[in-house]
Amino acid sequence: MLEEIIARSGPTRCSPRSAGRPALNLSVALAEAGVLDKYGVELIGAKIEAIKKAEDRLLFKDAMAKIGLEVPHSAPDHQASRKALISSTRSGYPVILRPASRWAARAAASRTTARSCRRSLERGLDPIAGPRDR
Repeated sequence: MLEEIIARSGPTRCSPRSAGRPALNLSVALAEAGVLDKYGVELIGAKIEAIKKAEDRLLFKDAMAKIGLEVPHSAPDHQASRKALISSTRSGYPVILRPASRWAARAAASRTTARSCRRSLERGLDPIAGPRDR
């Protein structure tokens, strides 16, 4: 749909920063699909690589480490398995369990015990439906 709008309206420049996260992610999708190049649309105000770095937790963490900033210990676990629980016990409590995707960031949950971490990982990360720390 956006490609059709671009084809019809013929913009030469576009600012992905004016409409929040959806605009940023749509800009990345359009660039990766070659739509922006196809119609000669220049992104202004943000570069695709900067958007990707800000949206991807691991890329952001690596960028901060590269410039010498300390970041909290974290470990990705794309399958919410035992690995996440082991990582949390090594880093100490409280821990924050959250999805890798920033789109689902509202599903983050703070846990203070191994039992509550295990239960959250078993049930998913929805803090409303999941267990509360006891």
